[in-house]
Amino acid sequence: GARVIATLEVENLTKACAIPRQALFEKEGKQLVYRKGNGRFEPVPLEIASSSAGRVVVSKGISDGDQLALVDPTAERSRKSDG
Repeated sequence: GARVIATLEVENLTKACAIPRQALFEKEGKQLVYRKGNGRFEPVPLEIASSSAGRVVVSKGISDGDQLALVDPTAERSRKSDG
């Protein structure tokens, strides 16, 4: 049989970040994360490059080192105002 040596490049994204899927939220049809800034979490829209079962690769919107919420901080606020 024949042999081949190949390099398979699955993804080559500069400045892309992989985040846990649980940090990704959808509001009004848009995908976003909540990034911590000025002592609170702010919504940040994203561009998604790819995803798998547990991870999402983000190509635009966040940077390495950003602190992201893993639960929706707006849901917590609405619960407090209900009670």
